[in-house]
Amino acid sequence: MAIFQCHIQVISRGEGRSVVSAAAYRSASRIENNYTGLTDDYTQKGWVEYSEIILPANVPGEWNDRAVVWNAVEEAEKSRDCRLAREIEVALPQELSLQENIRLVQEFVRDSFVSNGMIADINIHNPPVRDSSGIPVDADGNRVTDRKDMVFRNPHAHILLTLRPLDENGRWMPKTEKEYLCKKGNQTKAFTAEEFKAAKEEGALNVIALPHDWSNYGEVIESFKKKYPEIKVTELNPNASSKEELDAAKTNKGTDAAPDVFDVGQAIAATSTDYFAPYKVQAWDKIPDTAKDADGAYYADYTGIMSVGWNADKYGDISSLDDLLDPKFAGTVALNGKPAEAGAAFNGYLMANQLAGGDINNLQPGLDYFKKLKEAGNLTTVDVTNGTIDSGQTGVVFDWTYNQASYKKELKDKGVNWKYKTFPKAQVVSYYNQAINKDAPHPAAARLWEEYLYTADAQNLWFKGGANPVLLDSMKEDGTVDQATLKDAITIEGEPVSYTNDDSTRITEWLQNNWDKTIGN
Repeated sequence: MAIFQCHIQVISRGEGRSVVSAAAYRSASRIENNYTGLTDDYTQKGWVEYSEIILPANVPGEWNDRAVVWNAVEEAEKSRDCRLAREIEVALPQELSLQENIRLVQEFVRDSFVSNGMIADINIHNPPVRDSSGIPVDADGNRVTDRKDMVFRNPHAHILLTLRPLDENGRWMPKTEKEYLCKKGNQTKAFTAEEFKAAKEEGALNVIALPHDWSNYGEVIESFKKKYPEIKVTELNPNASSKEELDAAKTNKGTDAAPDVFDVGQAIAATSTDYFAPYKVQAWDKIPDTAKDADGAYYADYTGIMSVGWNADKYGDISSLDDLLDPKFAGTVALNGKPAEAGAAFNGYLMANQLAGGDINNLQPGLDYFKKLKEAGNLTTVDVTNGTIDSGQTGVVFDWTYNQASYKKELKDKGVNWKYKTFPKAQVVSYYNQAINKDAPHPAAARLWEEYLYTADAQNLWFKGGANPVLLDSMKEDGTVDQATLKDAITIEGEPVSYTNDDSTRITEWLQNNWDKTIGN
């Protein structure tokens, strides 16, 4: 028989948790928080073998609905640090059938808890064995997609219990303050019902530097607008740089035209905290410590992986950067600017340098490579646009995967087969970061926007657009990642090539001193 394992925890509002969210996750369902308007959607999670609400005898049948039960629990609790529910997770014997395990859990729950007036929400899970990327495998460790080939070794039950028994009339007495994702002390932990109402009253949100074809931001924005139609979204200067975002905040300070939120590169984020209002989203603990400011001034949202893209119809396959020395690439290999001046070119240089045998402390191999590329007559420093790609002026492009995904999508409609690839030994990454303007004209709407961006819905939309969202690993673990996207996505494997702000400054100075005299303008 299986070894008995049991884990008990309390779902506490003081820790920034919501029992509505917990219930939706355990049951792989979609539940709306009545007062925040936030919806927890885990319908793509899968692997829930059985789900049931078990009621005490005195409770009306309409309570046989987890949305009703757990929203009522949230409503009944006033305190910002209250306990909302107790959860018991218990391993089940593999040797028993599903029906036998169901009966086992039902008997345990009825005898121990429901008989004392508590409502129980039970869900039996049995996820398949997965590899390090979250893909199911067979008995030999090979990736598989057909359920019949998968291995299942972990049946277990999640039991959510109300902490208070209902009275003899089957009622809870409601309390006055309705708060869901809440605050702890003076520190903002997540979003409250009161703040949601404030966001709706503000009725506006100003975003900046979000081109629709950049990491699928167009769909992200439209999804937010559909979810919150009461809030008018104004898109300021979609093509602004990170520095121009801050400049817009300074210029328009104190007016309704100032940006409410920022999406900025790491260097700008780390040096601009005086302009940010600290805020920690509900998903804060899921964001790696290395990808966020400890005080909540800024936090990573998504990254691309530096890659090379090309017109496969014209040039065939590319297996290594040395292939680009071939005369057939004459004048068409674009680094997308000068590496000391343009971010994509900077990171493209680091990728080439890594593949040439260098690292962030040894930059000469990359320069040697680009010198050979220039001498072959293949290098161009033309700024890449859809037009230069359409015309063939830039037939090979160093750029982020999410931009490559956009090129691929647009060119497909024009009959062009655009391919792109990353290199496992040179996965150069650079996260963009979210931050709230400390002088935001619509601060509640800004916080609602941030909460939305760190839901599985928004993270999956970035993922769909070719970016690696910061919550990707946790989404793989909890089953909320879009499996169709994951199947074909290019994701970070192993240790990526990353660098500090000090590294960035040092590398930029080195390139300023060496690029022009070796490569030219």
